[in-house]
Amino acid sequence: MKENNSNNIKFIFKENFKEFVFGFQDGLISTYVLLVGIAILVILNPVLLIITLLAEIASGAVSMTVGAYISIRTENELKNKFEDIDMDINFKIKKYLKVEDFSNDELENFKQFFNTHPKIWEKIENQNNQLISKRDPLDIAILMGISFILGGIIPLVPYLIPLPTWSFLIATIASFTGLFMLGILRNKISKSKKHWIKPALEMILIGILAVIIIEIYIYFISLTYGWISFS
Repeated sequence: MKENNSNNIKFIFKENFKEFVFGFQDGLISTYVLLVGIAILVILNPVLLIITLLAEIASGAVSMTVGAYISIRTENELKNKFEDIDMDINFKIKKYLKVEDFSNDELENFKQFFNTHPKIWEKIENQNNQLISKRDPLDIAILMGISFILGGIIPLVPYLIPLPTWSFLIATIASFTGLFMLGILRNKISKSKKHWIKPALEMILIGILAVIIIEIYIYFISLTYGWISFS
């Protein structure tokens, strides 16, 4: 019984792992990028920095939670509509094999094959039923919200420690370490044939690109603001 429950938990986690990755990396990167953008501006007021980051984490988590709930509800509604379609065998063969231009003779050959090999057809139908199985929108919404908060907390924690000189450096190291570990976990869960270092470095690269983009954005905003003030 315990083994079955453990297997069910592992299956649920793997099925929804992409939501965890999305929420965690979004929370971590968006919070760290905001930190990079405002750290210099509020360097003498760490309390304001902490309040700003907490507000960003809270608003982001709520947004992700609501967005995930609506998205999964919509996904389930589309699956309900698909289930209501009364499909004949020809339509099923085209859909399951993902080929639309079968000739009538080819469809007849497939039907004869599946009639003589019913277990193969049963496996194909079961696989298709798994693909259109509905997910609980509330569970996914909670997972997205929690994973966003977990990711967002990483850049924040160093500022809760009274080390003002080192806080930004520690937050940077912690953030990119978090992205690195997420890449390793992603590789392990997906059982990818890639070496574990590739997805880990990919996550690091995404973080670096996000920082570069926000720095360029801030630079042009500062130029625009300076030009307006000068005018």
